[in-house]
Amino acid sequence: METKQAAAATGQMLSQHQQQWPSNASGYKLLGPIGQGSFGLVWRAVCTDQSSPHRGQEVAIKIVDLEYFQDGNMDDVRREIQIMSSCRHKNVVTYYVSFLDDSDLWLVMPLLGAGSVADVLKLKFADGIKDEALIATILRQVIEGLHYFHEQGQIHRDIKAGNVLMDEKGQIFLSDF
Repeated sequence: METKQAAAATGQMLSQHQQQWPSNASGYKLLGPIGQGSFGLVWRAVCTDQSSPHRGQEVAIKIVDLEYFQDGNMDDVRREIQIMSSCRHKNVVTYYVSFLDDSDLWLVMPLLGAGSVADVLKLKFADGIKDEALIATILRQVIEGLHYFHEQGQIHRDIKAGNVLMDEKGQIFLSDF
């Protein structure tokens, strides 16, 4: 129970924008898994809450099974949520709302439809990216996100292509801190 209370307390500080998102599982329909994040499976979902201004909007939801943390060691999960909730940078994933559903912690985030850079490499650039301008553009945004972390006294402990996400417009976002 202590684990659930700690997780709930972590998600208590919500901005006005975040409060507009449903804070229960019944406000979303899971459409299918899209990836494995640190601590949990990430799902493509849609907001179905009739009273939400975000009804019909697709999101990504990371679901963390808190039963996995029976020993009470939630420091890494707490750290990731704290970083996500406090980050305000164009190249860092943030979240809309977090809440508990039974023994699961749900983190509702923007859906970054292009997937990870690792996904893009596998699907479009099996032999690697040859265009130096494209490489420079991706790396510039990664470095800007990392620079922001360092300015905030944080470090990204797992930088890799799978944790560098991209939206449909080519904007880069760091995830899984």
